[in-house]
Amino acid sequence: MKKVMVLFLLVCHAATFSNQFHDQADTYWNRAMSAKRDRNYTGAIENLKRAVLAERKSGNIRNSEYLVQLKELASLYITTGDYERAVKAYEMAREFSVQTGDRASEAEVIFGLGKINIHFNKDDEALELFNQGLALEKNLGRKDWIINLLNSIALVHRKKGEYDRAAEVYNQALEILGNSGFEESRAILMNNLGTVNFYRGRYSDALDEYTMALDLNRKSMIGKNLSSDLSSIASVYYVMGKFFESLEYYNKALDHDIKNNDQGKASLRYCRMGEIYYLQGDFNKSIQAYKSALEYKEGPETDGIRPYIYSGIGRTYDALGQFGKALEYYLMALKGNNLISRDDTITSRLSDIGMLYESRGKYDEALGYFSMVLKSGNEKLKNMTRSNNMRNAARVLLQLKRYDEALGYINQALDIDRETNNQDGVVRDLGYLGRYYYCLNDFYKAKDVFNQATGSISLFYTGDRELSENEKELFMWNIEASARCGKPDDVIRVFHEKQLLSCLTFLPEENCKILKKKLNV
Repeated sequence: MKKVMVLFLLVCHAATFSNQFHDQADTYWNRAMSAKRDRNYTGAIENLKRAVLAERKSGNIRNSEYLVQLKELASLYITTGDYERAVKAYEMAREFSVQTGDRASEAEVIFGLGKINIHFNKDDEALELFNQGLALEKNLGRKDWIINLLNSIALVHRKKGEYDRAAEVYNQALEILGNSGFEESRAILMNNLGTVNFYRGRYSDALDEYTMALDLNRKSMIGKNLSSDLSSIASVYYVMGKFFESLEYYNKALDHDIKNNDQGKASLRYCRMGEIYYLQGDFNKSIQAYKSALEYKEGPETDGIRPYIYSGIGRTYDALGQFGKALEYYLMALKGNNLISRDDTITSRLSDIGMLYESRGKYDEALGYFSMVLKSGNEKLKNMTRSNNMRNAARVLLQLKRYDEALGYINQALDIDRETNNQDGVVRDLGYLGRYYYCLNDFYKAKDVFNQATGSISLFYTGDRELSENEKELFMWNIEASARCGKPDDVIRVFHEKQLLSCLTFLPEENCKILKKKLNV
């Protein structure tokens, strides 16, 4: 009997001991959530760490509470940018969820780890984690989590430039959603699918998908995503050269941003409108829009946009012939990049100054800035940025009649763009190569190269936008070189080819295919 009483007392003492630590854990949790609401993330983290420790000391860990504490701790570490500690918290949570057989928590933790791997640019590791989580969620049958994971998988493919695969995954997610509820999720997926098609150059499809996302958000009264949908539609109209429609939708997006006090996005909208006014030749409105953009604070999505705005103002003053003002703002843009670690932003500002000097016929000064671009962390730059900078240097060297040096840069750019399948870059490179031969009065070689360039334009042109100024200029160079070679038939052929492509914008897709086939374009 005494043994039974002793055992009973020990159990009671253990329970009291355990409850004591549970109470401490709950107290620390409440303090952490209070600190989080006040955005005192340091305080929240410290209290969460104490809550986790108290729960472990209890000797009788409450599974769900302990996992919630660890997941929240990881989330706060991510909020403060401490991704290494976030990984450790998630790994502790994953190990415990496996031990206790909590498959739902395991899947949620895997999702969090996958997102951190995206941050560290470990795309393959992120895909592996997301697919592990997807396998768990398919067994659990939680549709919302399945959609989240598919959305994340598609995002990684999109980040890697695997747009076809990303589109497949987005469509798979939309098929799973079906017509049952989840309007916000469906709208987000439609917007994401639109972005993939935008990157693939399928502007008509992108416009349809962005519009569907906008309609879904309007019907479901979800106002927070309307600005994103509106600005996405504006972006499509922008690349299609439909500036009036683009301005209309950017203004609508701006109204929502101002209403929601989203200053970063408002700044971005004004910046885009400044670009459009510049392209329309309305330089005073362009400057006004850019300066309005400067009145708003930067946000997470627009961090580092101010140097870009300064550069836009400088470009506009350049168009107005105000060299001093243009140079002043370009230098402000360059100085603004001191706080930005991205090499491509710094090189863009250097290129702007180089082009400013080039436009004034000061080719030596321009070459100096373009050379600075090529020397400033050149190996770290994206391939597209590197080849573009080489074309800039080649263009000035052609003006300075330093033809051999120009040819070297043109060939390097051509190699990069062919290797990376940058079709637009290849066309531009061929254009400069043709001009190189033209400068040497080798008109037959120039004509052959220009034929390659305009042929590539015709091959890949879909007719859902107007020909760019560069593309139009290449056709004129081809016509000029053909005329110099005494080839009137080629002159007429190239002229009709250019006219046909200019008309494709206004014709249905099937008609475009028939016309291109008849003319061997």
